Amino acid sequence: TAGRHTWLVGTAVQVDAYDARDLPALDYTFTTIGVFAQDEVRLGARGVLGLSGRVDHHGEYGTLASPRVSLLYRPGPGWTTRVSAGTGLTAVATTSAGSAAIRKPIAETATAIAIETKQKTMLSRFRTGPLTWNR
Repeated sequence: TAGRHTWLVGTAVQVDAYDARDLPALDYTFTTIGVFAQDEVRLGARGVLGLSGRVDHHGEYGTLASPRVSLLYRPGPGWTTRVSAGTGLTAVATTSAGSAAIRKPIAETATAIAIETKQKTMLSRFRTGPLTWNR
């Protein structure tokens, strides 16, 4: 933390594996190594601007950068509203109902914009959304 800024940095390692006992040609093991950084900037008493980025190296799909930006607003006690936008990878289904065509997972780039509102009290919690647009 420095002034209005709160920083977060880190690394991640993820291993995904599948062992198809009856169809060994479909076996896979994917390793993804990533680094990320985030800066949250206080905008007065009611707002926070979040800027973050992540770079992942996937064993099969290569290197991908995933930026994200968000704006958090606190309109009153216990209420928050956040608007965020970013990109990343999403897994694509590998099978379809009634189909003999089975493939290993593939990934596609995805872009999303989300709007979320929350209200929190000691006795209950109200939450809407997120209302998300994906492309």
